Amino acid sequence: MADPLRQGCRSGAFRDEFTACLTCVLPVAAGPAHRAQSKPKKAKNKMSMNRFGTEITTDDILEALAFFDSWEDRYKYIIDLGKELPPMDAGLKSEDHLVRGCQSQVWLVEHKEGEQYFFEADSDAFIVKGLLGVVLAAYNGKTADEIRQFNIDAYFEQLNLLKHLSPTRGNGLQAMVKRIQALAA
Repeated sequence: MADPLRQGCRSGAFRDEFTACLTCVLPVAAGPAHRAQSKPKKAKNKMSMNRFGTEITTDDILEALAFFDSWEDRYKYIIDLGKELPPMDAGLKSEDHLVRGCQSQVWLVEHKEGEQYFFEADSDAFIVKGLLGVVLAAYNGKTADEIRQFNIDAYFEQLNLLKHLSPTRGNGLQAMVKRIQALAA
């Protein structure tokens, strides 16, 4: 007999009952909200291949994290989000792209296509890579006006995220946000 949770995932990317299907974004056990697999959009370049902000939205992350009962499971989900970030070329991991104020090393590169900003990001810490995914869901593929107008503090409050991060991780998260906002200014 097939596992009913596994059957709910039409993409085949399901891992276990505690891990969201990252192809479909939402936790598999969420039922009807779970998405059918869609063909990925063709990207113009490596940065626009980043699914955060386009296919994985802030609403998706809010809904997925609301599904989990414990912060341990939410942390696992956030770490899995980080695994969805496209790998960054080693040549881009330079002092110029390093985000100051983070406990871990974080690199952020922006590229503008028309009016939209796309970001490539990486970190040497798994949880920070996941937090980058949370932030990029808000900003990637957006215009400068959309970046300026997005209420990141309200988003973090809805996620209840800052209460569950160490002060140094919280400061690093804010440093990532400030860097993106400065790049789009």
